[in-house]
Amino acid sequence: MDLKQALYAEHSKQQTDQIIFWIGSNPGRFAKLMEVFFSDDQVLAQRSAWAVGLIGRKYPNMFYPFLEQSINQLQHTNNHDAVIRNILRVIQDIQVPEHLEGILVELCIAYVVNPKAPGAIKAFSISTLENISSKYPELVREILHILKERIDNETPAFISRAKRFIIRYSKNTK
Repeated sequence: MDLKQALYAEHSKQQTDQIIFWIGSNPGRFAKLMEVFFSDDQVLAQRSAWAVGLIGRKYPNMFYPFLEQSINQLQHTNNHDAVIRNILRVIQDIQVPEHLEGILVELCIAYVVNPKAPGAIKAFSISTLENISSKYPELVREILHILKERIDNETPAFISRAKRFIIRYSKNTK
């Protein structure tokens, strides 16, 4: 399959499903998708993001070699929301190496406090922060403060994840 041609031809669930089926659990084909995903072409990055998110969740071991590059991608200011959302969709469920935790925490907090960030990006950021912060009590206190401060003016997805975080950690940080 010519991924670029397929992604330019159509952006739909059906097309995404075809790409996912073609890639399956093949690491070489997934690497080709990631090459397109990380390209400077905004249209290709956006259109490939859906497949990256779905495959990355199903086969996190195929995504893991691209983890550091994905976190570096989050630092770019010109990302389409789909790129950010689907990177975080995968990262929220995987173990992040310690040397990447700091930058990822900074990025996720920035998304959580950004009033213009979409709800899904904020929700995935909260889940990522929840996973990382369990090792760092001082970070838990900071995140609790941020979430409690923002919870009344956010989307249902944000509220749900924030409440889960608050319930999990409030009793342990007194």
